[in-house]
Parts: sequence; structure tokens; C-alpha cells
Amino acid sequence: LGFNARLGYVFQGIRNPWRASLMGGIYYNTMFVSGSKFGYSGVGGPQIFPVVRRQFGDRNNLVWYLKYSPVSNGLSFLKLTSREIASGLSWGRTLKNGHPLSVAFDYANLIVVATGKTGDITAASTSYSLGLGYGF
Repeated sequence: LGFNARLGYVFQGIRNPWRASLMGGIYYNTMFVSGSKFGYSGVGGPQIFPVVRRQFGDRNNLVWYLKYSPVSNGLSFLKLTSREIASGLSWGRTLKNGHPLSVAFDYANLIVVATGKTGDITAASTSYSLGLGYGF
């Protein structure tokens, strides 16, 4: 389960068909596990990522982002190797009927390293997602 809140700044000096922005914010992730034998809960932290958009004509656009986020446990940061790296690419098109259609591919890699009674404990998660969207 995850939550993201972010704000961004669009660089004004870049002209169409390109657009670039810098996003920043916070996130929170948790895993639902049985018996507390594996996984993590309640991790979050700041996030920063650039976004680049390229418009192709009046109806098509391509968007790419790269995100880096250090990981914290509440208000304290974990080891420096704890981080999330994510990237995504999406293509969008406005159809002749005015409705948007989009296809998106995202990759995320999360590594959480915490110090336990017997040494460092690492939990890692990698996900790939493919999405298809249609607006009404």
C-alpha cells in the first residue's frame, strides 16, 4: 500500500514541443505481511524527480520521469543504502472523439536496510507495471 503527495515546478524557458518540470514531495509505503517474518511497514520519505514531456502534433505526447527517494522510518532516516529508484514512460493520444487514451510502463526498485539485533536486515522489492487508460 502506498501514498504519494507531490508538487512541481514547470520550467518556463523551454518551448513547445518540449516541456520539463521538477517534482518533489513525500511518499509512504507499507507491506501487509503475516507473522512479521518478512517485509517492512511504515516507511516513507522525501522524493524528487524530473519529468520530461514531448508533444507530437496536436494529439500525441510522450512523458518520461526518473525518481529518487531516500527511505526513512518515521522521522529518522535509515541507512544511506535505503532508497527507492523509479522510472516510467507513458504515451498519450487524444482520439478523434476527444477522449484521451494512454499507455504507461513503470519500473520501481525499493531497498530498505535496517539494523537488527543480529546485524543488517534488507528488504527489497522490484515492480514493473503496464497500464492502459481511457478517459470518458
